[in-house]
Amino acid sequence: MTAIASPTVVRIAIAIADAEALSDAMLAAPEAVSEQLGLQLWLCAVLLEQRRRTPRAERPAFDEQADRILQQLDPMAVHDA
Repeated sequence: MTAIASPTVVRIAIAIADAEALSDAMLAAPEAVSEQLGLQLWLCAVLLEQRRRTPRAERPAFDEQADRILQQLDPMAVHDA
Protein backbone atom coordinates (compact mmCIF):
# COMPACT_ATOMS: atom_id res chain seq x y z
CA MET A 1 0.00 0.00 0.00
CA THR A 2 1.25 3.48 -0.78
CA ALA A 3 2.33 5.56 2.19
CA ILE A 4 0.02 8.47 2.88
CA ALA A 5 1.39 11.72 4.29
CA SER A 6 -1.27 11.84 6.98
CA PRO A 7 -3.08 8.70 8.14
CA THR A 8 -6.59 8.18 6.87
CA VAL A 9 -9.11 7.10 9.48
CA VAL A 10 -12.27 5.30 8.41
CA ARG A 11 -14.79 4.70 11.17
CA ILE A 12 -17.22 1.91 10.39
CA ALA A 13 -19.11 -0.16 12.94
CA ILE A 14 -17.68 -3.63 12.39
CA ALA A 15 -16.84 -6.60 14.57
CA ILE A 16 -13.17 -6.80 15.54
CA ALA A 17 -12.79 -10.24 13.96
CA ASP A 18 -14.26 -8.97 10.69
CA ALA A 19 -12.01 -5.89 10.75
CA GLU A 20 -8.93 -8.03 11.34
CA ALA A 21 -9.89 -10.34 8.46
CA LEU A 22 -10.45 -7.34 6.19
CA SER A 23 -7.12 -5.85 7.25
CA ASP A 24 -5.33 -9.12 6.52
CA ALA A 25 -6.98 -9.35 3.09
CA MET A 26 -6.08 -5.76 2.23
CA LEU A 27 -2.46 -6.22 3.29
CA ALA A 28 -2.17 -9.44 1.27
CA ALA A 29 -3.80 -7.98 -1.85
CA PRO A 30 -1.88 -6.31 -4.66
CA GLU A 31 -1.36 -2.58 -4.09
CA ALA A 32 -3.94 -1.47 -6.67
CA VAL A 33 -6.59 -3.73 -5.14
CA SER A 34 -5.92 -2.62 -1.56
CA GLU A 35 -6.00 1.04 -2.62
CA GLN A 36 -9.34 0.49 -4.39
CA LEU A 37 -10.75 -1.26 -1.30
CA GLY A 38 -9.50 1.57 0.90
CA LEU A 39 -11.21 4.14 -1.31
CA GLN A 40 -14.44 2.15 -1.31
CA LEU A 41 -14.35 1.85 2.49
CA TRP A 42 -13.75 5.59 2.79
CA LEU A 43 -16.67 6.33 0.46
CA CYS A 44 -18.94 3.95 2.40
CA ALA A 45 -18.03 5.73 5.63
CA VAL A 46 -18.80 9.11 4.06
CA LEU A 47 -22.12 7.88 2.66
CA LEU A 48 -23.10 6.35 6.00
CA GLU A 49 -22.44 9.64 7.79
CA GLN A 50 -24.32 11.60 5.13
CA ARG A 51 -27.28 9.20 5.35
CA ARG A 52 -27.38 9.74 9.11
CA ARG A 53 -27.72 13.48 8.46
CA THR A 54 -30.38 13.04 5.76
CA PRO A 55 -33.99 13.59 6.86
CA ARG A 56 -35.85 10.28 7.24
CA ALA A 57 -38.31 11.12 4.46
CA GLU A 58 -35.42 11.58 2.00
CA ARG A 59 -33.49 8.44 2.93
CA PRO A 60 -35.04 6.06 0.36
CA ALA A 61 -33.96 8.38 -2.49
CA PHE A 62 -30.54 8.81 -0.87
CA ASP A 63 -30.15 5.03 -0.53
CA GLU A 64 -30.96 4.49 -4.22
CA GLN A 65 -28.43 7.10 -5.30
CA ALA A 66 -25.74 5.78 -2.95
CA ASP A 67 -26.33 2.21 -4.18
CA ARG A 68 -25.97 3.36 -7.82
CA ILE A 69 -22.71 5.17 -7.05
CA LEU A 70 -21.24 2.23 -5.13
CA GLN A 71 -22.25 -0.25 -7.82
CA GLN A 72 -20.60 1.86 -10.54
CA LEU A 73 -17.36 1.96 -8.56
CA ASP A 74 -17.38 -1.75 -7.66
CA PRO A 75 -14.72 -3.53 -9.76
CA MET A 76 -16.55 -6.84 -9.21
CA ALA A 77 -19.81 -5.52 -10.67
CA VAL A 78 -20.56 -6.20 -14.32
CA HIS A 79 -21.02 -2.90 -16.16
CA ASP A 80 -22.89 -2.46 -19.41
CA ALA A 81 -20.65 -1.05 -22.13
